[in-house]
Formats: sequence, C-alpha cells, structure tokens
Amino acid sequence: MKGSIERVLVWFVPLLVLCALVAAGCPGTNTTTNSLPSAQPPPTPATNAVATPAPLSPPSNAGGQPSTPSGTEKTSIQIETIDDKPAGGGSVPAVPEVCAVAGTVKGLHGDEQVWVVVNPINAGEYWAQPVADVTGDKWTASGCHFGRPGMDSGVRFKVWAVVRSTPLEAGQLSGKSWRAGTLSEPVTCTRE
Repeated sequence: MKGSIERVLVWFVPLLVLCALVAAGCPGTNTTTNSLPSAQPPPTPATNAVATPAPLSPPSNAGGQPSTPSGTEKTSIQIETIDDKPAGGGSVPAVPEVCAVAGTVKGLHGDEQVWVVVNPINAGEYWAQPVADVTGDKWTASGCHFGRPGMDSGVRFKVWAVVRSTPLEAGQLSGKSWRAGTLSEPVTCTRE
C-alpha cells in the first residue's frame, strides 16, 4: 500500500505544480493552444530528487548591477581632447564660437550614441551638444558651444560625454535625467 501512495504522489505533485504554473500564466507555458510545455520526467522514488525552480530575475554581480551577457563588453567612455588640446583644465577659444570634443568609447551597443553635455559651473545649467560621430572606438562631437557669442569670457565649464540609447535634444536640459547612461569622468575647461 505504501509503494502505491508513493507512485501516485511522484506523478500527482509535479502535475499540480504544472497546473498552477499554467493557471498563473508562467513563461514557458502556452495557454492559447492548451498545450503544456515539455516537462522533464519526475524524479524516481529511489532518488528523492527535488526540482528547484528557475530564478525569476537575472543574477546580479556584487555591485547590484545586472551582469553583462557573455561575449559583450561593458561600455566605457572618456574625453581625450577639447579643441584639439588634451582635456582637463585647458581653455577654449571665444572665437570660433564652436569647437570639437573628442575621445574614445568601448562596448557601444545597438542604437547607443555619444553625446556631450556642457555645464557652466556656477550657472547650474546643463547643455546637450549635437550627437557625436563615432568611428570604431573613437568619437568626435564637433560644433560644441562653450558660452554665448561675445559673452562668458573666463567662465569655467564642466564637460561630460554620455552614452545613451535615448537621444538627447541639443539645447538646455532640464533636471539630471540626461545622466541615464554611461558617463565619462567630467573634465573642466575655461572660456578665453
């Protein structure tokens, strides 16, 4: 009698679990055609094996960020030059009113683009510049504005490059939502 109950339970319990998954609309079940997913055979009574459900969310690394899929490179970006001079602490000319910001990017994926954001340090404003051109692991954003024509001499600027799949519209940005993406370390420059 005991062996009969064990055989019934070995088949009945997995069937109940499978029915509950189908009723809950679990991924991997096809409720539109009333067909069940292919299941592995239940454990035999001799092994007393217990099935472990698959995790519902992707595993995270120690930093709490989702791990990158195998074979993909983590995105990184940096600013190397502003107006053809090494980035960081230099100056940008008052004339011409636009100059180029350039750098390197690694691990650019799909529809991601590179943008430059300029912040006059004492103004609390953030200005998106036109999208950068990317060739291989190099990018250049020509047409970057540092201040207003005939004004802003001596103003210090903080500059970031950001990788985003959502476009930024060139011009003044509201808030800090533009930071949603991969940011470079900021560099500074001063308007002549």
